[in-house]
Amino acid sequence: MFIQSSYELKIKENQGTGTDVYTFKATDLDEGSNSVFDFKIDSQNSEIVPFVLLQDGLLKTNKQLDREERSRYDFVAIVTDRGDNHLSTRALVSVIVEDENDNSPVITFPRPSNNSVEVEYPDYASEYITTVEAYDIDAGRNKDLVFSDCCW
Repeated sequence: MFIQSSYELKIKENQGTGTDVYTFKATDLDEGSNSVFDFKIDSQNSEIVPFVLLQDGLLKTNKQLDREERSRYDFVAIVTDRGDNHLSTRALVSVIVEDENDNSPVITFPRPSNNSVEVEYPDYASEYITTVEAYDIDAGRNKDLVFSDCCW
């Protein structure tokens, strides 16, 4: 009844609760109530995924997603027809949470507590004094850092 046996869906992180993710479709050659469907998330998965699958096939978030907390959710969706002999099929669903540039870089050296580097004997012939170390927990291009010197 599902149009596909598996789905890979994508949603940007930080979307509000109740954001539409995807609308599942199903087909059935039967007529009448046998061709009317109800969708749901498998009960083994329903407590551990931040989504709700409405009876009409609309998948929505039920909380704001944070990629740094979790970047992928896998669960099983079920579609059931309303015929006298309720027939159902399952589909594997993966939801990939895509990164937004929502985290600032963290400087690890020099230490944030004093923002300084001690230089005992400066060597003015060399322009190298130290290396600044930092990281960003975002992903892809959002974690790339550019360092520059400036005046505060």
